[in-house]
Amino acid sequence: MTINNLAQARNGAGFFIVGMAIYQYMTVYINGVAREFSEVLSVHDLLCALKMDQQRLAIEINGEILPRRLFADTVIKTGDHIEIVHAIGGG
Repeated sequence: MTINNLAQARNGAGFFIVGMAIYQYMTVYINGVAREFSEVLSVHDLLCALKMDQQRLAIEINGEILPRRLFADTVIKTGDHIEIVHAIGGG
């Protein structure tokens, strides 16, 4: 299926159809940009997918700072607004 066909197969209801298969997706907003994912992700999974070093980041979900110890246990939901801030050292 081409990207155009895939876009046409979407119905705006959180899933798309390819042949006989139905795939769910969710839209989340990362630093103000809408991103779509086809699977349930924890914050840890999201950061791995984005290839981000988790040691020097601060994460905010829907206006709440998320402690690093909760990254693996916090599941991202469709519509979440996530802000990712890189810590920068200096002297």
